[in-house]
Amino acid sequence: MTVGTHASGRGGKEYDRVAAELRARITSGTYPLNGLLPAQRELASELEVSRDTVQRVLRDLKNERWIESRQGSGSRVIREQRIHSPRSEKEPGHQVTLGELIGEAFEQTEVTLDVFTLTSESLGAHIRTQAERIQAGHISPQRITLRVLLPSDTLDWFRTPSSTW
Repeated sequence: MTVGTHASGRGGKEYDRVAAELRARITSGTYPLNGLLPAQRELASELEVSRDTVQRVLRDLKNERWIESRQGSGSRVIREQRIHSPRSEKEPGHQVTLGELIGEAFEQTEVTLDVFTLTSESLGAHIRTQAERIQAGHISPQRITLRVLLPSDTLDWFRTPSSTW
């Protein structure tokens, strides 16, 4: 997938800006898990885009399993990506999200991420959000280094005795 073009190939600056903004609001908790997003007309007005652009973004967020939508009921957040970090200990009651940490990292001149993950699904969504921020000119890191550590595909996780964990 090319940066700035989403899966359906209907990319564009306005689409990218709105998609990045809604993902950021979801990961930051502005739109909390099980919470409703504002109505499409309200989002279009607030973000100064056409309702069609909002509909396309919401359709893709639904396909990416960030939200679920029902006609007449609106769009509800179904994905929450919160993690515990030392930063959250400094602000009691504030759970830092993966999106916040990655967003903060990408605001630096030199970005280095070392990630251990079982899947790349959530990481991919956050990296796409940062790519959209870069394309929109909101951030401009000069160098990005990403190392992803994955478990060995030769290990049989289900037959390993629990005493070796």
